[in-house]
Amino acid sequence: MEQYQGKHVIVTGGTGGIGAKVCRKLVKAGVKKIVIFKRAQDSAFKVKDQLLFKEMNVAPRSIVEIPLDFRDPTNVERKFQ
Repeated sequence: MEQYQGKHVIVTGGTGGIGAKVCRKLVKAGVKKIVIFKRAQDSAFKVKDQLLFKEMNVAPRSIVEIPLDFRDPTNVERKFQ
């Protein structure tokens, strides 16, 4: 995971079990910014809260949470316009 140090990373599904673990590993690897695409409004905050304050006590400069459901291609197209 060292290849991610100082990088900006996008994680889809970052609020789920596997996605949250990936985010934690990325924080440990020293990423500069994580963008988490999420479906559930409240679950990403829990991931962010755990990453920033409870587990790591060290965080990338920024964790950005963007609500977006990839199951609907129309939503994806609108979000990126």
